Amino acid sequence: MPRVHTPALSHYFGVQQSVGTIRIHPHGERLGPMMPGSISADVQAYLFLFISFSVYFFFCLFHAFRGMSCFHDKRKDMSAAPTPMKTPKRIEPLIQDGLVDEVIRQLTSGKEATVYVVRCKEEIRCAKVYKEANKRSFRQSVDYTEGRKVKNSRRARAMEKGTRYGRKSQEEAWQNAEVDALYRLAAAGVRVPKPYNFHEGVLVMELVTDNAGNAAPRLNDLVLKAELSREYHHTLIMQVVRMLCAGIIHGDLSEYNVLVDSTGPVIIDLPQAINAAANNQACKMLLRDVNNLTTYFSRFAPELLTKNYGMEIWSLYQNNQLYPESVLTGCFERIENPIDMNSVMREINDTLKEEEARQLYRSLRSK
Repeated sequence: MPRVHTPALSHYFGVQQSVGTIRIHPHGERLGPMMPGSISADVQAYLFLFISFSVYFFFCLFHAFRGMSCFHDKRKDMSAAPTPMKTPKRIEPLIQDGLVDEVIRQLTSGKEATVYVVRCKEEIRCAKVYKEANKRSFRQSVDYTEGRKVKNSRRARAMEKGTRYGRKSQEEAWQNAEVDALYRLAAAGVRVPKPYNFHEGVLVMELVTDNAGNAAPRLNDLVLKAELSREYHHTLIMQVVRMLCAGIIHGDLSEYNVLVDSTGPVIIDLPQAINAAANNQACKMLLRDVNNLTTYFSRFAPELLTKNYGMEIWSLYQNNQLYPESVLTGCFERIENPIDMNSVMREINDTLKEEEARQLYRSLRSK
């Protein structure tokens, strides 16, 4: 029979082991008694596995509790003192002047500006930082700037010539257009964010929020039921009417430029707003704004496509019959009056006679 020596592992258990002999059958059966003080190989193997798993289990348990403790501490630290956002360079002058206390986070970045959530003393507001002209995807068009008055004649000439000073002045005028429009529309009762300050290309205004106090979603992010869609469409059409009564047309109104707070739609983004009385493109801009709204809401209420609020509103405006509380039907019929050819010919003849008299007067003076 082979001699099998017990492993040295037994000394871990405090057993003073002596070398013993175990008789083993070729098929693995024990044939004889063990010597006193010895531990079988099977028992040692089981003990070794038990100790290994115990150590591993306590090791894992220790790290699990340690990780939970660290996670709890981190959460507590984050809630107690959130890491402040790095202040954008354009907002630094407002912090230095005490108009803004802290920049909390970036809210959105659009084609013409980047908007940040800021803290002004105890109130949470937003700061709209206008992008430079060469970094904007929305380019200024003559259709939008036509009819805008420039009080300084030197600045007006520079803007016409396109000098460096003129381009800078044009950029300032573009930004000021939204500020002026917000103040005028807020005074007229239009639902727009309330402006607070405008300083070096940064507009600080009201942060529009939902019921939970979070930033309000854009209209295009919502899925509406037909009834609510009709309600919002009517609300915005009446806001367009109120804007036109104040002499302003948005010029780029769509579902992307409307926020929805706890009480309904709020119109935003007005740097391209135009003067309805001084811009030759006013009718086209108004019809496009109204059509954009109708097209969007018709996804949820298809019957809105049969309405023609745009031409009805413009017709009332042209005839001085448009008021903020005007009742609209959505129906419009263009009335084509027959041309009075006799009146046209009389006008032409009168013009010819005036020109003949002018030419005769010039010839007499030259003699």
